[in-house]
Amino acid sequence: MKPFFSLFSHADAARERTRSSSRDRKQIRRWLMPLGCALIGLGLTLSQLLMGGVAVAQKTDQGVQQQENQLIKQFTLPPAPPPAPVYRPQPAVEAAPEVPAPAQTSDRPAPEAVAPSQTSTTAQAQPKNKDNESKENATAQPSSEYVLELNRSPAIGNRFRLKGVHDEASVSFTRPRDWKIQSAKAYIRYQHSPALLASHSNLMVRVNDTSIGSKPLNLKQSQAGEFVVDIPPKLLQDTNNITFVAQQNNAPGCSNPADPNLWTEVLSDSKLVFKFQPQPIPLDFSRYPYPFFDELSLNANRISYLPPTRLNDAWLTAAARFETNLGRQADYRPLETRLIKNVDQLQWNDRLAVIGTPAEQPLLKSLTLPFTIAANQLLDGSKKAFPGDVGILMLTTAPKNGVPVLVATGNGPEGVAKAVQFLVQPQNGAIGTGQAIIVSALGEVSSPDPRQWSRYLPIEDSFKLSDLKTEKHQPFQDVTVRGASAAPIEFDFRALPDDRFERGSSMLLVYSYGPQVNPRTSAVDVSIDGVGIGGRRLAAADGGNRET
Repeated sequence: MKPFFSLFSHADAARERTRSSSRDRKQIRRWLMPLGCALIGLGLTLSQLLMGGVAVAQKTDQGVQQQENQLIKQFTLPPAPPPAPVYRPQPAVEAAPEVPAPAQTSDRPAPEAVAPSQTSTTAQAQPKNKDNESKENATAQPSSEYVLELNRSPAIGNRFRLKGVHDEASVSFTRPRDWKIQSAKAYIRYQHSPALLASHSNLMVRVNDTSIGSKPLNLKQSQAGEFVVDIPPKLLQDTNNITFVAQQNNAPGCSNPADPNLWTEVLSDSKLVFKFQPQPIPLDFSRYPYPFFDELSLNANRISYLPPTRLNDAWLTAAARFETNLGRQADYRPLETRLIKNVDQLQWNDRLAVIGTPAEQPLLKSLTLPFTIAANQLLDGSKKAFPGDVGILMLTTAPKNGVPVLVATGNGPEGVAKAVQFLVQPQNGAIGTGQAIIVSALGEVSSPDPRQWSRYLPIEDSFKLSDLKTEKHQPFQDVTVRGASAAPIEFDFRALPDDRFERGSSMLLVYSYGPQVNPRTSAVDVSIDGVGIGGRRLAAADGGNRET
């Protein structure tokens, strides 16, 4: 009866949590609605009001509606707004052979494994089917080809060796958001030990834990071989892993896993080739910071700034805040920044940020914006100038090359500062949507605790690994490794500069393993900076479950 008692106890607890969650939501809604209205003053989205709705749908609180009505009366919207801007990415056109040849080894390391940068891109013409084209996509983009060289990942470098009877290793890559992948291929270059038995050895390739092909290891005298496998486009996600699995034997019976003759190398000039069609991107603040920064981009994110006619402290402060926020989001990813004199200097894959008042930025008069500009003043729908302390954010595209343009402006430096501050404060930017945002007020943001450093050890004396954040700003989760020479499970252990560790510190390791593990030759070891601090044999014949 104990399992049933436990089951009903969990069910009762789940119902109680549901009721508690419902109460919490009602309480949060009561105090968030006035805050939301204040933030609408700080972020009044144009698209929501133009559709006849209010900033937050289905509001029942009369006080909130009254505040919103007052805000709507304060600023009149334009009667006929321009159509929402759409960015249509253009591929970089370079000459390339129809069948890609193996790439040469590059000595330029990538800054990270997820998004290798500056790989070659080619474009090929694609016949258009005018009968099936919609008006929105009347101009179809040509199909493009992208070559992702695996040697740009630090995991491969110049040597990627698999050792032992069974070994596997993975390399991560991303799929940009505006890609509609038509086909993908993996060109794998490899060589292996001449001592391997071809009938008992093979190299398998998996993408996102799905096998896409294998090859027997039957080369002679350590010659280099190559095989091509197709990657089904349906397997590809935003973040992907390509895994190489080597099954290696040099004896018909049992092979010694520690034999140094059991090895296979994936050569550094292996690569992935994608054929894709760039998709149009409607510009909307609900997607911000995309497309001005894309964490899934395989190329370096490029942001260009147009300085005002005269540099001043207000513009330098606003631009520095905006650039610092982009740098924090980029983290380990490449980010290229430059200043331009005019829009003609914009290049492929550029993004433009225009910060300043209409008097400081004459370019604003030539852009298609939802608000009109007269006498260097931004006007609302009733032709009244916005107050100088009201900021306005707008999205549009450059007139000639269609580059996405982010406009942070106002009729005074205070308004420009508010517009930029809205974007850099996460709790404010999260409510942004539409083509334009009116920023009339900003919520106060408290300073973090001096000892709360991002991605450093918690200040508590005892904590779990789930309290730490990975390089993707996600909590550390359970990790599984396989193979005779499994890759280590690593995580950053960053202490604050004034932390001093005393004797008596300890770590409780919770781990599980399968029944196929050989107890005589298997163990788990823990080390800090390469120095071993403890270990335990995997001794249970039928496997272990949450051993400590």
